[in-house]
This record gives sequence, C-alpha cells and structure tokens, in this order.
Amino acid sequence: MMIPLVTVVAMVVMVAAAEHPTVEVALKQGAITGFPEEVPNGRVYYSFKSIPYAMPPAGSLRFKDPEPGPTWSGVRNGSLSIPKCPQNNFMAAGTVAGQEDCLYLNVFTSRPYNSKLPVMVYIHGGGFLYGSAETLVRLQRH
Repeated sequence: MMIPLVTVVAMVVMVAAAEHPTVEVALKQGAITGFPEEVPNGRVYYSFKSIPYAMPPAGSLRFKDPEPGPTWSGVRNGSLSIPKCPQNNFMAAGTVAGQEDCLYLNVFTSRPYNSKLPVMVYIHGGGFLYGSAETLVRLQRH
C-alpha cells in the first residue's frame, strides 16, 4: 500500500514542529506567539514578527508625535510579515508601494526569556527610499 505524498509531507511537518514548539510570551500590549526558525548551521532561534510599537501615523495622527502602540486581546500571531512603509515602487515607475500602518518590530531570540536581555537594533539600508525589516540581508553567519 502506498502512502500519499501529502500524508508523508504532513507527518514530516508535524514532527519538525514538535521538535521546536512555538513559544508564547506576554508583553504589556498582549500575548504573542514566537515561531522557531533555523539558520544554515542548524541553530534554532525564535522569531516574533509584527509587534506594533506605535499607533499608525495616519489620519489625525499624521505629522504628530507617535502615540504608544495598541494593545490586543488573545494571542497575536508572531509569524506575520510586516507591511513596508510607503516608498517608490521601482518595478512600476511613478507608483507608491506600502502603507502608513507600518510601525512594527521584529524580535529574534535564541531562547525565550521572561527577563530583560541585551538588544541589537538592525536598521535596514535603502536610504529611506526603499526596503523594510523584511529585506534582511545576512552579511555573515551568526
């Protein structure tokens, strides 16, 4: 009897997920789930994406001082990609890509802790013309 390929793939995914389960962390704003990711040398780290750090600078908040980020109920999905801020779309001249609701952080840690840890801040290149936190270019292996 042959096992369908879909079944085999599903089993492999479930085993891999069980080896490195997701992690839930409580923040002041609410809870967020971190997801395991792996670097080329096999080391696993946890990724918490799309954490809002300020209210979107749109409407009445445009050109004002930033206001604290929103709170949420339930558990936020930390695997979502961050929207990029408005910028020229070099693939379609004369158009703008992105959205104003783009004030989010990505946090990566080798182990989830409930205490404070040192932080490294990465600001992507692009000269305020293009790019986002999702355009991470690894210059070296960590």
